[in-house]
Amino acid sequence: MATSEQLARWMAAGLIDSGQANRIRAFEAMRADREPLVTQAARAQRRLPLIAEAVAYVGVTIALAAGLLAAEPAWPHWPAGLRLTLMAAVTIALAVAGATSPAGRDPVWRRLRGVAWLLSVLSLALFATGLADWVWHLSDQRIGLVTASAATAYSLALWARHPSVPQHLALFVAVASLTGVAIAELRVQPWWPGVGLWLVSAAWLIAGSHGWLRPVAAALPAAGAGLLAGSELVIGAAESRSQQAVIAIGYALAFAAIAGLLGAGMRKYRIGPVVVSAAGILYFLPEAASRYLPGSFAMPVAVFAAGVLLLALALRMARRRAWHPSAGAADREAETHFP
Repeated sequence: MATSEQLARWMAAGLIDSGQANRIRAFEAMRADREPLVTQAARAQRRLPLIAEAVAYVGVTIALAAGLLAAEPAWPHWPAGLRLTLMAAVTIALAVAGATSPAGRDPVWRRLRGVAWLLSVLSLALFATGLADWVWHLSDQRIGLVTASAATAYSLALWARHPSVPQHLALFVAVASLTGVAIAELRVQPWWPGVGLWLVSAAWLIAGSHGWLRPVAAALPAAGAGLLAGSELVIGAAESRSQQAVIAIGYALAFAAIAGLLGAGMRKYRIGPVVVSAAGILYFLPEAASRYLPGSFAMPVAVFAAGVLLLALALRMARRRAWHPSAGAADREAETHFP
């Protein structure tokens, strides 16, 4: 329904005249008088399946947890072949359940397919871990490499088939894990896996900002989380070796990630990367200030300035969205795949 503010803005822009605005107001008022009951009933119908669906997911989760608790005492005593067979069967069953769901007909089925395939990726990762450990008897690092490689290949295939939020997140976690374990396998300094994760996440952020990784609503926050996690891994590994220069590089990576996330959020009118960047500011800024400016009044001033900056950015985003209504249409892009 067109609001008075929208009509006034359209008249100011010369799109409509006052007579057309009055006719639009009269039409919308008449339509609202005729359809309130229908609209309320439609909203209730949409809300009820979501509630029922959420309850169903909780029930399934509780049932699975009960089954795992019941099988835990006997699980170590089962033959490796039986355990691998069960995990393979679960993986296949979840993959088939997702593939055969009528996802094009109803949003509930699309969500069900996304969740089923996400669980299928987790089950495959467990299967690959068991195969590498119980059958091939590999080292811990090689087990991680096998698991991450299998999860990456499988989640990539599922994401290409159904680029929804769960499949995107599964793919990112798999790629990030593969990057970390592959770099660690090279026997390099302990902070290099964090650098690798940061670089992969930066590439992910760029690709998501250009719309090359769908849905964008998942790509940007996922990349932001990876950037911040990579920075923290660099700092933590450098602290264990007392490498002050590398610690400084870690903080530089963190603040570069925060700046990139703020820029991506402003450019794409997305709140997700802005929220992740705010979390990064709250985590890294006081830490850096206490390390490099101990006992200084600069730390609360810096945190206050960051809060004012975020508030200004939020107001600017809201103002730009009000004057460019089409900018918010991109926020619904993820709903096409995972409503």
